[in-house]
This record gives sequence, C-alpha cells and structure tokens, in this order.
Amino acid sequence: MLPDYKDITSRLGEPLWYDGRGVGYDPFRPEMCDAYANYVAFAEVKCQVCGRRFSVAVEVNKYDWLNSFGREVQFPGAADEGDFHYGDPPKHEAGGSLCPGVTMSCTTRKIIEFWVRDTSTGYRWVRKSEYEFEYRGEGCGDGE
Repeated sequence: MLPDYKDITSRLGEPLWYDGRGVGYDPFRPEMCDAYANYVAFAEVKCQVCGRRFSVAVEVNKYDWLNSFGREVQFPGAADEGDFHYGDPPKHEAGGSLCPGVTMSCTTRKIIEFWVRDTSTGYRWVRKSEYEFEYRGEGCGDGE
C-alpha cells in the first residue's frame, strides 16, 4: 500500500499525477522523475474496487532491474504493460472511507507517454510512442 498524502492534498487539492515518491501538481515531464531512471511510463491506472482512475509515473533504472532479475527490461506491448506496472493504486476514499482497493494491485488502462534516456541520446529524454497503448479486454486491463 502506498503512502497517504492527505497532508498535501488537503491543502492543495487532488494532484495531477502520482509516482512512488509523491504527488505531482505540475504537468508531467520525465525530468521530474528519479535522476537514475532510464525509462518512464506515464500511465492511467484504475482501482479494481471503485473504478477510480489515476495518472501515475512508473520509473525503471535498467541497471537495478538487470541486477535484481537478471534479464532485460520488458517494454510495454499491446497485451500488457511489461515491467511498468504501478502496483497498488494511490490511497483514496470511496463511500466516505478508505477504499479497500488500495490493498489490491491496480489495472493499467493505458500508457499515455513512454520515455527513454540513454547514452545514445546524450541522456536526454526521448518519447517512444511505439510503447504507448490503450488496453482493453484481458491482460492488464479489466475488460472495459
């Protein structure tokens, strides 16, 4: 389950997007992500219980990934989001109390933007639209 940012959201309102470290109130840019990230998926996810949708950033550092799992990073495809799954949805309420969906993995509805940064680009972020998908049916979506 992800942290609760009510101390921030109670003062500033709902954020535009979330990531593993916090909330974003400015429009998403990959430069806002972890300095060590090589890949970033900006995605829309959905709570499995209440259906609420969130914009999220999922970051992957290819060196940590290779060391942890011993394989190359799996990029998003038409059937699933590869290694760019967000996990539990951001903490939120449904019906006036904490939604039980915050303890369940969310479903990815779409990869809105996908970004890559490596030595061949001089470490600049380059958008790769071939890894951007809207999911329907089985896989990481929920049949909508």
